[in-house]
Amino acid sequence: MSSSLSHRLLNEEVRSEAPMAPTLINVQRKVSLSQEEGHKRSNSFTFRERLSFNFAVNPFAYKHGVSYYEWFKIIVFGPILVPIRLFLIIFSIICASLVAKMSILGLSATDLQTKPLCAWRRSMQWPIRLIARLVLFFSGFYWIKVTGKRAPRSIAPILVGAPHSTMFDSFWIIYACMPCLVAKKDLVDIPFVRWFIYAVQTVLIDRGDKGSRGGALTNLKQRPLQPGYPSLLIYPEGTCTNRKCLISFKQGAFITGSPVQPILYKFPWKHFDPSWTHGGPELPRILLQSLCQFVNHMEIEFCPVYFPSAEEKSNTQLYADNVRKYMATRLDLPITEHSYEDVFLSQDAVSRKLSVTALNAHFYDLRHKCDISLDDARRMLARFIDVDTNRDGLISYDEFTSVLGLPDAPDVQKLFDTLDRDQSGLLDFREFVVGLSTISTKLTKEDSLQLAFQLFDRSGTGKVSMDDFRLIMNRIFPSLSESELESIFNSADKNKDAHINFDEFVVMSKSRPESLYLVVE
Repeated sequence: MSSSLSHRLLNEEVRSEAPMAPTLINVQRKVSLSQEEGHKRSNSFTFRERLSFNFAVNPFAYKHGVSYYEWFKIIVFGPILVPIRLFLIIFSIICASLVAKMSILGLSATDLQTKPLCAWRRSMQWPIRLIARLVLFFSGFYWIKVTGKRAPRSIAPILVGAPHSTMFDSFWIIYACMPCLVAKKDLVDIPFVRWFIYAVQTVLIDRGDKGSRGGALTNLKQRPLQPGYPSLLIYPEGTCTNRKCLISFKQGAFITGSPVQPILYKFPWKHFDPSWTHGGPELPRILLQSLCQFVNHMEIEFCPVYFPSAEEKSNTQLYADNVRKYMATRLDLPITEHSYEDVFLSQDAVSRKLSVTALNAHFYDLRHKCDISLDDARRMLARFIDVDTNRDGLISYDEFTSVLGLPDAPDVQKLFDTLDRDQSGLLDFREFVVGLSTISTKLTKEDSLQLAFQLFDRSGTGKVSMDDFRLIMNRIFPSLSESELESIFNSADKNKDAHINFDEFVVMSKSRPESLYLVVE
């Protein structure tokens, strides 16, 4: 399709939604941040700058309980509606899977990942679209409001959908577009679902395998440019949220520099929020309550195609950020720098009985401003929860000293006050992580570590014995018991030679930075 035609389509869509036309122009003008200003990554942040993050919205929090009205529907109408609807949905999915299986008979997994389906095979799949709409109908989505127009693949080979919050998103997009999908590899292990996953030639990603991610990235680069494939749908957030904001977009949808068409999902609700988040109810409960509703509501908006500028084509992160800001403006939602990695932190918190609302920090900023990995953040969260004995998301001075085995001394109080930047007398998770990260950064300086090591190495042999270790630790932390001292020493003594060498001492400084900070001070 010619360039003039593509611009004409864009103009027609903008004219069809006249009030929004200036928004696109204004947003593109506002969000075209320079490469240097908008995306400079630096670790040279001060302590106070590290504590200046904005955490007004938690995209994984689910605060809606079951009201009396909802209980009434579950108890009175649930036994009637749920079995009927569930049977029809399962029967429909099985039928769709059989159709999908028939359409790919004789093809290998390699063929499905490397070659587009021929026309007659694709024509066999048309019942799947109808069945997807029936699944939504049986789920209570009788009417779905759709605004805007879908652009042809020749203009927008990639569709980006957000916010992704329910399982129903995908059923609608299958009905409307029947695109290729991007999904986690685990889905092929689900009976019947695997045939559909293969039939739509899904780009599979194994999040635990770096090699798989590299292959998927190559596929993402090539698929939009290869003829014969349908449009490629990507949920750039990478996970489900509560639709209260847009979290950071992954770069996969934008690496080719191709135009994208944003799709906005809205689920207006009054009594029941169908969002499925990692900090909320389990999927079975969400499904149960969804099927108990007399009617569910969904609204879809096809936005005008977003054509990247030359600068955005050369800077994938800038392109992703600007599309996110454009979509957030049309949705009237804030944006946060939460990411898929925050799902792991949310899961860890929930498994340890800590509310996800206590996680007032997102991994994206912690990583770039504190220079820590996801494993570091998860270890710090585990330690934070250990210290937060009453699970209220805050650490008091008494909890800080008793659990960490620190004495009630002026130096310890000074350390606590250093971490407690808002002087509230309590440490939240953000202050805990940023404070320990700053202390660790200070201790990683060679002279500080050498000084601390020399204090313990009283004999000057380059090794610290248990007697020397006990002597220094008892002077600084008299409340530590013998068993606690032995536990710390043995965990640091990696080669089990009854001594701690300098390398082992460095590792210990990272695991107990607050203790060595007091030694150095």
